[in-house]
Amino acid sequence: MLSFAIHEDGAANSKDNPAAAGLVVALYITGAGGTPIKASDGAAKTDGQSLLLPVTAHIGGQPADVIDSGADGVPEGVMLLKLRTPVPAPTGSSVPLVVHIGDQISQPGVTIAIR
Repeated sequence: MLSFAIHEDGAANSKDNPAAAGLVVALYITGAGGTPIKASDGAAKTDGQSLLLPVTAHIGGQPADVIDSGADGVPEGVMLLKLRTPVPAPTGSSVPLVVHIGDQISQPGVTIAIR
């Protein structure tokens, strides 16, 4: 489900470039279900639609605000989630990240770096 995370400035999240508490990170995900309008295979979606299923997220066991679960500019089958990291947030290079979409849970072992 989860592929990778980037910061608001477009830089990849890593142990050498952790996210700050309270800032937004973007997650590219697959297998999240659909939006009300389906794009053709391989086409970038531009409809601005959100996922049909409810989305929640936790970082280090604390709720993270889901800012957007949109589809703009990504190919069919990929979704872009924007999460605000909790304040205060647990810190470290491997803080657990869990996303719930409907009754599905992201794969185990997903982490994000937080400073």
